[in-house]
Parts: sequence; C-alpha cells; structure tokens
Amino acid sequence: MSEIPAADHYALTVLSSADHTIAEARAKPANREGRDLVVGGRDAYMYKTEFGAAIRDCNIALDVPPGVVVFTVLYQDDDGADACAIGLEHVNDLESAVPAARK
Repeated sequence: MSEIPAADHYALTVLSSADHTIAEARAKPANREGRDLVVGGRDAYMYKTEFGAAIRDCNIALDVPPGVVVFTVLYQDDDGADACAIGLEHVNDLESAVPAARK
C-alpha cells in the first residue's frame, strides 16, 4: 500500500452506479477543474465540486462500463493537504479491487 499524504481529517467515499457514466461526469457543468487520467489502465476523470469555503473535495470517476465508480475525498481542515493527491493515492491502492468492466 502507498503512503497517504499527511492530513488531519478527511473522509473517503466510494460509490458505484450502473446508471451513470464517466462521460456524464465530464459533461456536468458543476464539475470543475477536470483532468483526464488513466488509473490501472482504465479511463478516469478527476474533478472538484463546490461545497463551500469550509469543505474541499476531489472526485475521481473510474470507468467501469456500463457504469462508473466514483471515489470522493472530503476534507475540512486547511493545513495545505491536497485532497486530489490523497484521493489519487487511495484510487491507485484500491483500483485492483474494482471489478473488471464487462466486455
């Protein structure tokens, strides 16, 4: 397992959907600072949403046709930790546990 960057308080959630796609995450106007990635050979998209001044977030949508798995890091304390770096470390560690996409 990789070493997760130091952070005081954060939450990691992992949600999956067969009804939504990574294309929807890319197209949603509320998703900002989007960046395309490849994680474990899979198409991925990293983005932030607007939670307000008190909560920062970073989301990484992982393509699992016909749907998507979204890893979200919510972070409260402003100690300079990067929510996206924390999220990417977790995604890299957990990607192999996500079932393979149907062909």
